[in-house]
Order: sequence, then C-alpha cells, then structure tokens
Amino acid sequence: SQANAEAAQANTEMVQAKAEAAHANNELVQAKSEASQAKAEAAQANNEMVQAKSEAAQAKAEAAQANTEMMQAKTEAAHANKEMVQARSEASQANAEASQANAEAAQVRKDLAHASMRARSDAQTVQSLQERVSAADTMVAKLHGEVATTAHSMEVLRQEHAASIATGSRQAGEAAELTRLLESANATITQRDEAATLWQAEVDGLRGELRVATEQQQVSEALLHSVQIEAARTGHQAPPLILGRAELEAATDGFANEAIIGMGGFATVFIASSLPSLPNAGACALKRLT
Repeated sequence: SQANAEAAQANTEMVQAKAEAAHANNELVQAKSEASQAKAEAAQANNEMVQAKSEAAQAKAEAAQANTEMMQAKTEAAHANKEMVQARSEASQANAEASQANAEAAQVRKDLAHASMRARSDAQTVQSLQERVSAADTMVAKLHGEVATTAHSMEVLRQEHAASIATGSRQAGEAAELTRLLESANATITQRDEAATLWQAEVDGLRGELRVATEQQQVSEALLHSVQIEAARTGHQAPPLILGRAELEAATDGFANEAIIGMGGFATVFIASSLPSLPNAGACALKRLT
C-alpha cells in the first residue's frame, strides 16, 4: 500500500513535472517569440536610426545649401547695391549731359540767329550795291548822251566855222565867235569825258564791291543752310562762324607775308590774331585756298 501510495505520489509528481515542463516549454516558446519580436524591433530601431542619420545628413546638406544660398543672396544684394550706386552716378552724369546739351542747343539757336541776321545783312548790302550800280549806270548813260549831244553840236559848229572861213573877212567876227564857241564846246566835251571816266571808274569799283558782296552773300546763305541742316539733325551741334573779309584782312595785316605760317599746293595758311567773332577775341590759323 505504501508502495502504491509512493507510486501514486510519484505519478502525481511526474504529471506535475510534465505540466511544469509543458509550462516551461510554453514560456520558452513565448520567450523565443518575444526574442524574435525584440530582434525585429531592434532591426526596425536600427533601420530608423539609419534613416534618422540619413535625414540628419540631408538636413546638414540642406543647411549647408541654405548657408550657400544665403551667402549668394548677400553677394547679389551687394552687387545690386553697387549697381544702384552706379545707376545713380549714371543718372547724375546723364543729367549733367542733358544740361550741357541744353546749353549747346541754346548756343546753336543763338548762332543760328546770328547767321540768319548776317545773311540778311549781306542780302541788304548786295541790294544796296545793286541799286547804286543801277544809279551809276543811269548817270553814265546820261553823261554819254550829253557827250554825244555836245559832240553833235561841236560838229555843227565845225561846219559853220568852215563855212564862215570860206565867206571871207566879212564874216571874220562871226568866225571868231564860232571859234570861241567851238573851243568852249571842246572844253565841255573834255569835262564830260573826264566826268564820264570818273563815273565809269566808280561803276567799276561798285561792280567789284557788288561781286565781292554777292560772293559773301552766297557763302553766308550756304553756311546758314548748312547750319540749319546741322541744327535740325543734331539739335545742339555748334555751327561754323561766318567771318567777313574785312575782319580776316585786319587780323592778317591784309594777308601779309609775315602772317604766313605754312604753304601747300592748294592753300596758304596764315596766323590770324584778335578776331572779334571768336570767343575772347582769340587767334586761329586760316587756310586760304589758292
């Protein structure tokens, strides 16, 4: 009975041991499952750590790029500031050039008015000389007519004088009177011839002055036309000065040899001093075409 009891107890203990072994086995399986899960979580944590490192590296790269872009932005801002300063300088220079252009345009208008006035003055001079030449021509024609009339009268007196000599001493007194009249007529003709010669010389002089004045008028009109074209084209181009011949002769002592500073095949260069038409009555070199 005791052996059966011990055997029953041993059997009970064996069942209990099996139950404990089964329980331990279950715990082992559970532990293995937990270990496997822990490994998976560790692997996931490792992956997350790698991803975190990658994201950190990317963040560093983005931070470096942002820093580079910030430096570039600062450089561009400095360049823009420099360009703004340069633009302000160019705007100031443009304003100065505009002021100078306005001043030059005003000078062009002033010179254009002077050239126009000079051209009108030359035209009036030519017209006055033409009127004087016409009046002198009329006077010369009148004197020639009077000379012709006097010559005709003298011819009549010569004929009467010859006839009176042929009639003899009876008409000696009349012949003497005719001789006196003939001498008076000869003197009158001589005076008229001298007057006509003087008038002809004056007419020739006036014609020379008219020719010079006409040439000066043509030059003035041509220069005025070129001034008008240049002023219309540019708006501020300074026109050439229009100088009179008398002014040029006075500045070169009548184009004297002492004023020559150079000679060529087609022109002679003179030094002209104290020209009133130049700024500050200055001096310049004149090229006179041969």
